[in-house]
Amino acid sequence: MVLPPEAAKNGKTTPPTALGAELAGIVREYVRRRGLGQDDLLFQGLTDRTAEVLRHDLRLASIEPVDAQGRVIDLHSLRFIFNAFMEESGVNL
Repeated sequence: MVLPPEAAKNGKTTPPTALGAELAGIVREYVRRRGLGQDDLLFQGLTDRTAEVLRHDLRLASIEPVDAQGRVIDLHSLRFIFNAFMEESGVNL
């Protein structure tokens, strides 16, 4: 998996990232079922406003984006915890 510069946080093309065999199979099936091509976005619902929407939702839920220990809730932390839950559930990432 490679992110193009416009999708990467630092504006540079990311080095290739390998997916585990099980997750790669799940992604292949997802792509096949939706008829996605090589240049199509895998997750089409994400926008440039995704981080803004997350901050808005945190405010509505009265959740502070930074806790007393300085830990931040952002898209990257959500990705980290999602991956941790996937691994805990036995998915080979």
